[in-house]
Amino acid sequence: MQSLLKTQLNPLVINYIQKITKFCDFWEFSKDLKKDFYSSLKKTVIITSAGASTRIEGARLTDKEIEDRLENLKIQKFKDRDEAEVVGYIDCMNYIFDNFKDLTISEYTIRSLHSLMCTYLSNDIVPPDQRGAYKNITNTVVRIDHSTGLQEIIFQTTPPGPQTDVQMKQLIDDYNNYIKDPHYNSLIVIAAFIVKFLAIHPFRDGNGRISRLLTNVCLLRQGYEFCMYSSHEKVIEDNKDNYYVSLRQTQSTFTTSFDLNPWLIFFLKTLEIQTDQLKNKLIPKKKLGTTTKYEAKIIELIQEHQPVTIGFLERTLNIKRVTLKTILRRLKAAGIIEMEGEKKGSSYKISGVVYVQI
Repeated sequence: MQSLLKTQLNPLVINYIQKITKFCDFWEFSKDLKKDFYSSLKKTVIITSAGASTRIEGARLTDKEIEDRLENLKIQKFKDRDEAEVVGYIDCMNYIFDNFKDLTISEYTIRSLHSLMCTYLSNDIVPPDQRGAYKNITNTVVRIDHSTGLQEIIFQTTPPGPQTDVQMKQLIDDYNNYIKDPHYNSLIVIAAFIVKFLAIHPFRDGNGRISRLLTNVCLLRQGYEFCMYSSHEKVIEDNKDNYYVSLRQTQSTFTTSFDLNPWLIFFLKTLEIQTDQLKNKLIPKKKLGTTTKYEAKIIELIQEHQPVTIGFLERTLNIKRVTLKTILRRLKAAGIIEMEGEKKGSSYKISGVVYVQI
C-alpha cells in the first residue's frame, strides 16, 4: 500500500474529497430530521446493495424479485445460485450495519464475512473448506468471449498458498497503520486497500462482493455513516464498465510505477453520487411550476453552499441585484427557500432543512 499512497494525486481527488467532507458536515445536522424515513431507507438500501453487488458478478435477480422472494424463502431452500448469493449478501449487510462499531479490519473479520456470505452456496460452487479460507487454487481474472469461448487474461492475481497469506497479512497491517496516520486522508487509504485486496484476490470465489462489503465496513468505521442510506453497490452497477476500467488501469501499474489515481477518482466519484442522491432525499422538492434557467441555478447554488447571502449569488451569477431580489422573492413565496436574519445580514437556505454553520 505504501507505493500506492505515494501517488501524486490528480487535482480532481482533492475536489471530490472536499465535496464529500462538506456533505458529511451537512449530514451530521440533518440525519435526525426524519428518523422513521431513514430507518425504512436503510432496509431498502440493503436489498438494493445485495441485488446490485451480485448483478455486477453476473446474477440476474431484480430488486423487486429479491424483495418478493425474501418474503417466501425458507432457509437453506434456494432454487438457484442467484438467490443463495443475494441472501448471503443481505446477511452480511445486516451484520455490518448492526455491528460496524465493533468490527476491525482484520483477517478474522474478512474471513468471517466470506464464510457468512457463502452460507447458502452449494458445495460445488464453494467447498466447505474454502468458506472463510484463502484460496487453494489459482484464480486469474479473465475475460470470456461467450460467442467464441475464448478467454483473455486480464490480471494475474497473487498465487495461492504462502504468497497470498503473506500479502494479506501485510495489506491488513498497512491499512491499520495508515488509517491512523493523520498525514493520510482516510478515503485515500480505503481506496488503496480495496484495489490492493482485489489484486490479491484472496478467496476462491466472491472477491468482488467481499471487496464491496469491506468498503462498507471501512467507510462506516471512519464515520461515513451516510453510506447506510445510499448504495455504493448500485452506483457501481450503473457504471460497471468504468468500474472495471479504473481497477485495471491502477492494477496495471503495479509492476511499474504505482498510480492510484484512476481507481481513486472512480471510488470518490461513486461516493459523490451517493451524497447527491441523499441530498435529493434530505432536501424537500417543492413544485415551482416552470423554472427559469436562473431560478434553477439559484436553487442549485443555495443547495450546494447554504446558507448563502445575496452578495454571494450576485457575484457567482453575475446578474443584477434587482433581478436577483425578484427571483428570491418568488422562490421564497413558493416555499422553496427561506431567509434567515435581518435584511442587511440575511442569508438564504432551502426551506425545511436544518443547517448549522461550523
